[in-house]
Amino acid sequence: MGRPRCKTTTNDRGELLIPTTMRWQRVAVAALLTLPLVLVVALSAPGWVILPFLSKSRRDAIMDFLDRIIEWIKAIALVN
Repeated sequence: MGRPRCKTTTNDRGELLIPTTMRWQRVAVAALLTLPLVLVVALSAPGWVILPFLSKSRRDAIMDFLDRIIEWIKAIALVN
């Protein structure tokens, strides 16, 4: 086998440290996983602003939408 791409290092207590390249990749993956949720919240923001001024049937439709979003978030959650 070839050399590893990242040099594994330890701190002064002898604990194994994660290479820097692996850290930024984990941050990038976490950001990509949260992007759909951020988009849904941002795109639904106008609906939340006008919610008090809508008729009851429209409010019920938005609350139904909210229930579906909550189910979706629970389904994609990494930790149950």
